[in-house]
Amino acid sequence: MAIDEELAEANLVLYGGTCPNCGGLISDERLSRGAPCSDCLPSVEGGFLGLSQVVGELRRLRNLKNLKEFANALEEEKKLCEFFRSCVGSEPWSIQKLWIRRISKKSSFAMIAPTGIGKTTLGLVAALYYSFKGRKSYFIVPTTTLVMQAERKLIEFLNRKGSAASILAIHSKLRKREREERERRLEDPRGFDILITTSRYFVKNYDKISKHDFTFIFVDDVDAVLRGSKAINYLLKLMGFTDEDIEDALRVIKLKRELGVRSGSSELVEELRKLRSRLEKRKNTNKVLIIASATGNPRGLKVRLFRELIGFEIGARPELIRNIEDTYLKVRDLEEAVEEVTRLVRGSLGGGGLIYVPVDLGIGFAEELASRLRSRGIVAEAMHSRKIKTLEDFNSGFVDVLVGVATYYGVLVRGIDLPTRIRYTIFVDVPRHKN
Repeated sequence: MAIDEELAEANLVLYGGTCPNCGGLISDERLSRGAPCSDCLPSVEGGFLGLSQVVGELRRLRNLKNLKEFANALEEEKKLCEFFRSCVGSEPWSIQKLWIRRISKKSSFAMIAPTGIGKTTLGLVAALYYSFKGRKSYFIVPTTTLVMQAERKLIEFLNRKGSAASILAIHSKLRKREREERERRLEDPRGFDILITTSRYFVKNYDKISKHDFTFIFVDDVDAVLRGSKAINYLLKLMGFTDEDIEDALRVIKLKRELGVRSGSSELVEELRKLRSRLEKRKNTNKVLIIASATGNPRGLKVRLFRELIGFEIGARPELIRNIEDTYLKVRDLEEAVEEVTRLVRGSLGGGGLIYVPVDLGIGFAEELASRLRSRGIVAEAMHSRKIKTLEDFNSGFVDVLVGVATYYGVLVRGIDLPTRIRYTIFVDVPRHKN
């Protein structure tokens, strides 16, 4: 390759095999400006060049090579952002744009962010986007309530776009005839574009679900879905991995542990190298798996399979500043706590609240507390899995506050996605576990 005389005179550092477009020789000056080598792009004007600008110039010169993959991802990102705006009616947030970029590159990843940031919304939009491209999507949530909410949200997006897609939501609140009809659609290879079920249904009906080829899989709430190793195996199989692949990946994890103790073992190092090489050839880049979580703290050996087989970890804890004020109030007894709850709701807080009672007091006390609040002019309802309509009344503003039990997987803890309606939470006494 001929080196530009001007660059040579400037005594710049030259790097071999580093041009992002052709893989050839390139100067540090070009790299610092975000430009490819002079053979790919002879003339560079101005300061730092953006990737889209570079791609545009290379296309004009008919010299787009290795950067073509990035160019395709940029185009996909632009389309997905436009699709998001048409569905939601607003611009995606900065963090959602980051996730959109990853989806556009067909990257699987863990979506770790607090509740209300827009994880579920983006997942539903992406599922619709793939359906419009003739690809199937699977949306897995922890509760029946969230299945119903996801279905309603998708219909809302479709109405806003004036388009159609085949949505199949299966949950326990369906009437017998309706459930049977939806189960038949599940058996039909062309019965749906987007499937929405709970994680429990996924595990129980994996044989039926696995007959479909899903391009996009979204797991909403990793802690509820990945509590069992069976669910992890099934997810990985939906991504195209075999039992042998999973066993190889488990062996890799165990070998890493052994090497921590026997660091000088050449036999273990060689076995690890061979297994990794074998697994690398089996990775499926045509499927996207997103695992969403508010905490990103799942446990167990099998959770590490995602790193070995797909290339991402579910373990980072987000550090985000949120506009939330945490306060507490000391009271003498439970009776005084109830009085304070009434005073707060009737006074400064108003509607849009969730009130939690300890698990050892149970749903019976939640019902009693709701009754006492109603007697004082507050429209309150106790919320549990058998009262789904109560949630709709709360979202519509007919109910001021919901009262439920502070249990980790309760319907009022993980089974609710109403960030525009919920304004505050009150815990009556300290949340605790019950043996």
